[in-house]
This record gives sequence, structure tokens and C-alpha cells, in this order.
Amino acid sequence: MNIVYSTDEKYAVHAYISINSLLVANSSVPFISFYLISNGLSVQTQNLFIALIESFNGPNNKRNIKIIDFALYIKHVVGAKDCGSLSTYGRLFLQNINEIDKALYIDCDTLVVGDLMELYKLNLNDIAVAGVQDIVSLETRNSVGLLYGERYINAGVSLFNLNYWRKVNGQKLCIDYLNSCNGDVLFHDQGCINSVFKNNIKIIHPKYNLMNAMLDLSAPKICAFYKIEKYYSKDEINDAKKDPRIIHFTAGNFIRPWYSNSNHPYARIYKKYRSVSPWKDEKMPKYVNKKSFRDIFSIFLQNIVSLFTNY
Repeated sequence: MNIVYSTDEKYAVHAYISINSLLVANSSVPFISFYLISNGLSVQTQNLFIALIESFNGPNNKRNIKIIDFALYIKHVVGAKDCGSLSTYGRLFLQNINEIDKALYIDCDTLVVGDLMELYKLNLNDIAVAGVQDIVSLETRNSVGLLYGERYINAGVSLFNLNYWRKVNGQKLCIDYLNSCNGDVLFHDQGCINSVFKNNIKIIHPKYNLMNAMLDLSAPKICAFYKIEKYYSKDEINDAKKDPRIIHFTAGNFIRPWYSNSNHPYARIYKKYRSVSPWKDEKMPKYVNKKSFRDIFSIFLQNIVSLFTNY
């Protein structure tokens, strides 16, 4: 498998924990190459990732890592609207890793708790990217040119067909779209991918990107609240909750696990991996609710939907 992460110093702890969990959960995979897109990581932090990945080498397992300097590409996205970290745009430049034809990109704020080989072996043919359908508003989907019935993926776990990206120069298509919006695209690079490749996206099982709303709301309630026509069945969401492969700590009703007062169902596993990381002695902050009125009202509406929807 070829696995890609993109991070800066701020998110390095989460990337480290996610990679460690992937290595443990996929110990039976004979060969895994990691590509770490570094947005200003110190040499010391880079060495932590190298040591972690190489520690999983064995007689039947080969693990290696290549670090890619994001400085090669950051010039293309400096005009993007502030999104906390430009590292998120790293996935738009994967076609430049010339030695590979396919890559599984995974966001830092994840835990890998199951085998990924079935996903990685997925035949993409002329599909640009495969991902799990996201739970965003109709307005968000409309903003990037998607109509009511068209499906929108969360790019946090994305299987990229790099041959196809090179064929159509997907990097240029995405950057051109970003520039046409003056750098202001809802959900940033994710919005770019959904807009540019809306006719060349494959929807995969939700177990590969179990998001907060899936833990909190049933499939019918998600459709009702977010005005989604085509979504996963109740059985698919239930199967994802019973046997997840990747947990994604997206925004929602649950407090993310890197806060000391987290109420996330998978916080215990995150903290277990953190306790054996180089950041184990750093005190985790307490979460203080700084949600905007819009976010608070959105959660209030979700709760109302849950109360008055009988399914």
C-alpha cells in the first residue's frame, strides 16, 4: 500500500498517532510505503516519524517513508482562504509522486482500527478518487456546483487514481478552480475535488471514514436534516459502527479526543496511542465551547430532528 499524510508541527501529534494505529492494524500487509508531506516540520519531528515507521520493519514486513517538502507546492495555494493549515491542500499534488499509480490519503485527525487492504485493492479504472459520502448541507454542495441528487465525498480518507490525475492534470484543474473562486472554496481542497471530479468519484463503504454524525444520527435522520437524496442505508451505517476501519474525528456533538474532557466514544483508543507517543507527557487542554451561533443553532436543529423523526 502507498499511504499519504500531510501535516505541520501543530498536527504532527495526531498524524503520528494515526500512523501508529495504521501500522498496528495492518501488520499483515507485506509492504507499506508512507509519503509524509511536510509543511515546515522540524528535522527532529521528521526523525520521529522515520523512527516510528522503521520500527515496524520485520522479516515479513517492509515499511519505508519518504518525506516530501510542501514548500514545492505551497506557492500554488498561498491565496487560499485561511483554513487553519495549508497542509490540507497537500492532497492536490499527489500526481507528482511519479513512482506510484495509486495512493490512499488519510487525514491526521483519524484512527485506523482495521485492515485497509480491501479498500486499497479497489479497481478505480477511470475514476479520479474514491471516498465516503460526506454529511454537508445542500448549500455547501450547491456552492461547488453539485445538484441536489449528486453525492459529495469527505476527502479525509481518499483513494487517488494518480494515473488518471496525470492524464487530465487534476492538480491544475483543482488549482484553476480554486483561483476562479479567489481562493474561497467551502471546505477548501475538499470542495475543489468534489467540484472538479463530480462525475468521476466513487462512493465507498462508510466503515472507511466513520464520522461523528454517523455515530450520532441514523441514516434517515441525516438525509432529513442535510437534505440528502442519495445516502447510505441504515444497515450500511450500522455495519460501519459495528466494524469501522477508520475513525475520523470530524466536527459535531462529540468533543474531539485530544481534549481532556472529550466525550467521544473512541477517545480511549486515541489516548492509548497518545500515551506511547513522544507527546505522552504533554498536558491535554480542556475543550471550551467557542462555537459560533450558526454552529450551535445547527446542532440544536439536529437534536430537534432527532426528537421528532421516528426512525
